[in-house]
Amino acid sequence: MRLLRRVLVVWLTSLFLQGLLAPAIFAWADKGHKMVASIALRQLDQAEREKILAILKHHPRWKEEFADRMPEDVRTGDAAAQLEWSIQQAAIWPDIAREYQNEVRDKFHRSTWHYINHGIYLDEQEAEKFRKEFPTGSFQVPDKVEGVTNVIQALKFTRRAMKPSEKTADAERAVYLAWIIHLIGDLHQPMHSTSLYSEKLFPTGDRGGNEVALVQRSNLHALWDSFPGTGKVTLKEARDEALTLMIDDEFKKLGEASRGQLDEESWLKESQQLAQVYVYTDEVLAPLRNYASVEELKKNPLGMSRDYMQTGGRIAKQRVVEAGNRLGAVLKEIAAEK
Repeated sequence: MRLLRRVLVVWLTSLFLQGLLAPAIFAWADKGHKMVASIALRQLDQAEREKILAILKHHPRWKEEFADRMPEDVRTGDAAAQLEWSIQQAAIWPDIAREYQNEVRDKFHRSTWHYINHGIYLDEQEAEKFRKEFPTGSFQVPDKVEGVTNVIQALKFTRRAMKPSEKTADAERAVYLAWIIHLIGDLHQPMHSTSLYSEKLFPTGDRGGNEVALVQRSNLHALWDSFPGTGKVTLKEARDEALTLMIDDEFKKLGEASRGQLDEESWLKESQQLAQVYVYTDEVLAPLRNYASVEELKKNPLGMSRDYMQTGGRIAKQRVVEAGNRLGAVLKEIAAEK
């Protein structure tokens, strides 16, 4: 019996490490996005925090997604914890909106706002072909929200809408604020910037790695989404992890340096470069060249090495810290304009 139990434990542990028994993935969402929010909050003074919260309280879903969802221990705690929980909740609200139904979903869910797919290619011949077929999208800011089609346009549009000169209604400003808090996190995730194109495997792109089947976390996008952590987390868990990164000398310097660059297109270029160097490595591209179809890839998914996983985890921490510091700087601008 002891031997059987021991074998069972080893087997389950193996499955967990491979990602086959991992909890549901909430993207760079629950933990990653909440960590970004907590880092950002620490860039603001108390008056700025209260101004941001005052804007957010006009959110048309404030009761359902904020007041009613606040955990009891936070609700009965101090005002600082309630404020931080609310900003963390704003960071994941655009993902919560995916779950809405019917006209409510149509009103708030914006599927294309979370990413932009710039191309990476399996070889130079295909690169030339796909560059012609899939030209780079425009970063020009549309006049109306319906014209927004990617994360760059979304951030430019929402940041502009927050300016007093735009005379945006309070409810819309609150919604756009939640999107800004979320999208700055998204844009710093390398897989939200890039898609792999291949005539044989991904003629319309691999959807930011979603079509690259892996042993770990089911696919390449899900793996990178999971590096900051998976599953739903509490205010304290996300906050404590954020604080740990903030006092690390290396990450602290990276975060402070990142505040000087607040242009969305620069953030995109950083994520694209990281995707090219650290995501779509030879460990990914070389075996993909040998697959005849996506169906074959799904039957025989790639398995990533320990070095790849460790590097991915380090890059994820770096990007969370940079996103948090930049979000903090953007929130300071918004608070100053209110």
